[in-house]
Amino acid sequence: MAVITSGRTPLPSFQTASPVSAPSCSNRWVKLKAQLSEYSFDEALLLCECPDGRWIAWVPDFGEACLSPEQFE
Repeated sequence: MAVITSGRTPLPSFQTASPVSAPSCSNRWVKLKAQLSEYSFDEALLLCECPDGRWIAWVPDFGEACLSPEQFE
């Protein structure tokens, strides 16, 4: 039976099997080994690292991209 305090039922505490790590964020510019399109820049702003090791990045004149570490220096 839940204890009622101040008219509110306390929230249950949930336990996860494995801790979820926060994404790694960078906000740094890197040089691309190859342009993603004919008109895009050859640099990308790394935003957040995905659990699989790839990075969400923003490339001027291209937009958002998912890059593997092999694609940039």
